[in-house]
Amino acid sequence: MSRYEYGVLSLMARHPGQLFTKEQIFEAVWHQDSESCLTAVTNTIGRIRQKIEDDRAVPVYIRTISNLGYQFMPNISVKKDSL
Repeated sequence: MSRYEYGVLSLMARHPGQLFTKEQIFEAVWHQDSESCLTAVTNTIGRIRQKIEDDRAVPVYIRTISNLGYQFMPNISVKKDSL
């Protein structure tokens, strides 16, 4: 996992369920003004999905919220048998 992939995933995992705009992610991880290159965020999210999602076309962990940004949704479930 690249430095930027780790940075994005770490940021989002620390705040599960929180909506992040591309601008917020770019500024937090790349430490640059968000006007520089927002496609970097889109590409990085795509690479993370390749690594953590079962089906990149139907993401479970990192959801795209149309025209708003991205949201990390940990898929945590406890089996009844383990209680």
